[in-house]
Amino acid sequence: TRQGQAMEIHFSENYAKWSTFHAPIDVRLMVLTDGQSFPDSLYAISRSGDLFVYNLKSRAWKSCGNPGAPLALYEGVAVNTVSKQALYLLDAQGSLIEFSVPVGSWRNLGHPQKCRLRTPPSASQLGHTMHFFLVCDNGALYSYDLVIKHP
Repeated sequence: TRQGQAMEIHFSENYAKWSTFHAPIDVRLMVLTDGQSFPDSLYAISRSGDLFVYNLKSRAWKSCGNPGAPLALYEGVAVNTVSKQALYLLDAQGSLIEFSVPVGSWRNLGHPQKCRLRTPPSASQLGHTMHFFLVCDNGALYSYDLVIKHP
């Protein structure tokens, strides 16, 4: 919403209901990063570039901070497999960032030489490899390939 509230709508054949997830105090949410990959959590980015997680069971928001630079206000890509649970986002400086969901840690994956990433990641999985496609400010398309190990 314009006030930075996350909303949910429930549908059934003849019934619809809106629910609100009030934003944390003094925070205006801007982008819902992921709302389906992790069954008990919603992830959102605030106007100031911090990541927040909403626990659907406890109905509480928690700040995950940022990786040292504000996050860009783009959607991210979630990976939720047996061996990898992470969000992939861009920071405001044009670098690809990994947020590890189980431990709450950040990892800067960088960007190609002499360019900054300018589009949110788009992903495609082929076998055990996740391909993240991104466009740089020089107009070139790049892929960051992540091998997902299975136990």
